[in-house]
Amino acid sequence: MLLRPLTIASLTAVLASPGLLPMLASEEDASPPSSSAQGETGKMVLDNESVWHLARQQAYAVTAAKAALDATKADRGDAMSPFRPQVNAGLSWRRYGDRPVGPGGMTGDRHSYQGQITLEQSLLTFGRRYHVHRITRNLIEGAHIELLGAERDAALRALAALESYRFAVATRTVAQQRVEQRQGELSDAEKLFEVGNVRMLDVRQSRINLSAAQDNLVFTEAEVASARSDLLSALALEQHQAVSIDDALTRPGNLEAAISHARSRIEDNIDLRGLEQSRRILRQQANLELTQAKPSLSGVLGYGYGGDRLNDMRDEWYVGINAQWRLLDGGGRYARRSSLLANERRVGIQQDALINERQRELAVIQAESAALAARIELQESVVADTEQNYEDARVLYQTGEITLTRVGEAGLAVSEAQFNLNRYRFEESVLAHRLRALSE
Repeated sequence: MLLRPLTIASLTAVLASPGLLPMLASEEDASPPSSSAQGETGKMVLDNESVWHLARQQAYAVTAAKAALDATKADRGDAMSPFRPQVNAGLSWRRYGDRPVGPGGMTGDRHSYQGQITLEQSLLTFGRRYHVHRITRNLIEGAHIELLGAERDAALRALAALESYRFAVATRTVAQQRVEQRQGELSDAEKLFEVGNVRMLDVRQSRINLSAAQDNLVFTEAEVASARSDLLSALALEQHQAVSIDDALTRPGNLEAAISHARSRIEDNIDLRGLEQSRRILRQQANLELTQAKPSLSGVLGYGYGGDRLNDMRDEWYVGINAQWRLLDGGGRYARRSSLLANERRVGIQQDALINERQRELAVIQAESAALAARIELQESVVADTEQNYEDARVLYQTGEITLTRVGEAGLAVSEAQFNLNRYRFEESVLAHRLRALSE
């Protein structure tokens, strides 16, 4: 998170006081998705790229960051306003209880009319205007970096939600296959019961097993609906939005290349740029504190018009120079500057810690990537073997060589192997999206 030591809105008060995957996509990549994102049926098609673009455009965190950037730009005018011309005007009317007594004992009218207008312009600020200009410019740049970070995080969240949806769909498919297995087992038991090879116990147990499989299927249907809702929420879409979701749980591309690219960006990424921007702002604030020990000089021009009768008014004008200089503020300036410089050093330490953490994270990801690749290869073999075992078990049960329980165990092994394979593929896909985010 980008440290925001001072907002533009507070600069006016400071002046008045005595004393701030695929590889990394370019900004062109963030352009709106083309019309190809719409399917032939008119539904919005959600795949990896369209989700990445949509999240960066319209996720709630992104729109909030855009509003914050706009506010920061607008606040800059407020911070710079003390250095621009200041025009004030005033009108007054008074009625006195007694007639005012003037020189020589002469009495005046009970009424008094006054009007004036003044123009004041800052002439010499001894560096204040320069430092405020730089601070506000860097605050805007910091807000822009925060926007980039919000876009990156929103895209990662949405892509993770897409993978969760795909995993939920794959889990539902496994549950559907489990129901089909149980239906086949029930059919086998009924046929064997009709010819007297098994007892009614097997038929009833097959029905119980089928009901349990159907119950699990209902549960996975709810999980799919929940994952779909999470995906639409991550994209700031209405829940009733008609979408066509690419639900294929496929393996990502070359993760080694993605890891290598992410490693090359360890010292050049959004988070580090944000921290560096914070350091600049803190350093400039410390320099601004030095200028508080210097005088300020402004020129003033005024014109007044007044009197006790509307038909007998007098006018006057004046021009002058105002100088202000806070000679001693009890050590406040020194304390504020020392605090700002200490915070700058703290942010520098955070930068070093972040680089170290990124190096550790990439090392962990590399190990996880290698482990997942090996586990996926092993699990694919396990799935093939368990499926063959289940087919053999069905045949052996039909010939009376094994019990229904053994058939159920073989079917459960198939479901568990398929579930684990899908889980490993899901984790590998999320890993690829994390690498894409780390490259920004």
